[in-house]
Amino acid sequence: MKWLLRNGLCFSLLIVLSVLSHAQPSPRNMHSMTYDLKAKHILLFGGAIENDQYSNELWSYNGKEWKLLSNNGPEAREDAMLVYDAERNKTWLFGGRTNTTHFTDCWEWDGQAWKKNALSIPFGARDHASAAYDATLKKILVFGGMNSSYAFTNDLWSWNGTTWEQVPATGELPAARISAAMHYNITRGRITLFGGFTQPNRILNDIWELDGLTWKKINETMPGNALGAVAPAPGFSFMAFGGAIGANPRSLYDGCNIWDGKSWITYEGAKPPKRFMHAMAYDPVQKKTYLFGGNSDGKPMNDLWEWDGKTWTRK
Repeated sequence: MKWLLRNGLCFSLLIVLSVLSHAQPSPRNMHSMTYDLKAKHILLFGGAIENDQYSNELWSYNGKEWKLLSNNGPEAREDAMLVYDAERNKTWLFGGRTNTTHFTDCWEWDGQAWKKNALSIPFGARDHASAAYDATLKKILVFGGMNSSYAFTNDLWSWNGTTWEQVPATGELPAARISAAMHYNITRGRITLFGGFTQPNRILNDIWELDGLTWKKINETMPGNALGAVAPAPGFSFMAFGGAIGANPRSLYDGCNIWDGKSWITYEGAKPPKRFMHAMAYDPVQKKTYLFGGNSDGKPMNDLWEWDGKTWTRK
């Protein structure tokens, strides 16, 4: 009996360890993702989960497994900005919202714990905004989004870890919008802004570059014209996948379009199912783009997909 109990206990522990090793984020949409260059893993924060609830979990993914890093710190929310700062080796979280609250707070993740910054964002509550780390300026840039009055914006701000400044951008300015994608193009040394949604009920597919203080429109011809998720892609400038076409009624889209810096390339192979309100992030070490979650006709999702530059693979 003693031997059986010991083996039974060992067997139970093995089951528990197996379950824990296969843990992953629950189904969700409107979450935030970025890549932590120091820790060499993808970070995923928050989002809207099932039963009209929100999450404040912070997860990591290293290309093989998920790990829950924290469920303390920032309040649960959706549509927050999550950006890794390579100059200061920290990940910053700004803004976001729930059905009842529009956030103005600023948090930093140092790889071990969250810390709330004493400064609130000076432009007020903001969600569905765009943010990226500019490696040339060594600052985080924040563009557009929706304020607490539900107005769309097109202002540009910079954050150096201690000070916010409004950037006096010149030239033709991108239209006020929400849910645009923004990232730093290493090859060109410039911030790229793509797409989003503007009022009244219009999906955008324009591409802009920020050269110093000057915005310049470079393209607006993406096939499909859907409001999906975007991230840098191996061997290309960036990839746009899926999204929603139209507002009322809305139809879902599973198009996969890749911008090579000059023109769009449409990928016609096997790919993830249709969805919107998903998130994507690029792993520059493994040279792979990851897609997680989203919403399919009212149902949150928690599937993970990997793009290696040629094909999609479900993980």
